[in-house]
Amino acid sequence: MESPHSLPKAVTVLRKFHDSACMPVLVECDDGELYVLKGSQTGRSAFNDNVVGRVAQSLGMPVPRVTLVHVPQELVALNPDEIGHFSPGVAHASHFVADCAEGWFKHIELPENRARYALLAFLYGWMDAAEKQFFYRIYKPKLVYSFDHDAFFPNGPNWNAVSLDKSLMTYPDFDDTIVRQASINPTECEQVLERIQHLRRPMIQDAIDATPLELGPVNPEERGQLCDYLWNRAAQMLSVEK
Repeated sequence: MESPHSLPKAVTVLRKFHDSACMPVLVECDDGELYVLKGSQTGRSAFNDNVVGRVAQSLGMPVPRVTLVHVPQELVALNPDEIGHFSPGVAHASHFVADCAEGWFKHIELPENRARYALLAFLYGWMDAAEKQFFYRIYKPKLVYSFDHDAFFPNGPNWNAVSLDKSLMTYPDFDDTIVRQASINPTECEQVLERIQHLRRPMIQDAIDATPLELGPVNPEERGQLCDYLWNRAAQMLSVEK
């Protein structure tokens, strides 16, 4: 895990998103970058978001780049209306993608989005996602991205060993809603499976290990159970040796 001293530090609060239960905030950090933060006070919402984002970006999936950001106590104290609900310390962070708008299965006909939707169909089906949230570039090419992944894994932020074991009793497949709404065909699904054949268990474990104890909390045993769950389902979908 990254040292807190090496993390970008939030210095300016730009916006609070009131339309989300976790109330993330947009900040500028001392590295000059903009990030959307979800604080450690959200528990496993922040943990899920960080793990899913790290795995997805390692596989070249269309998600904002994920990292961690340090939220200083003084920033929280100086901005109680915007970020007073945050616990100071490490927060989940997604790089802010500018010039985008939310939507429900838009621009599915664009060649640039065909593979992106197919990758998301794999991701959502593999990780048993309960919610789908997409945004799109408002300028050409109008690329689709997935965001806000806290409702991934069985029972979302409330997952536990029992919910993981129960989900393993069902065979994983590409997300049916995305396949239908985006008209993903079998050839596009096969292309995704070929593209991510390099996925292996250590890649999943690395993403979990990189997510600090402050986000969750998720103990070492639970982290191992989650890794086993994700790898077992991936191995089934990819038809590789466990």
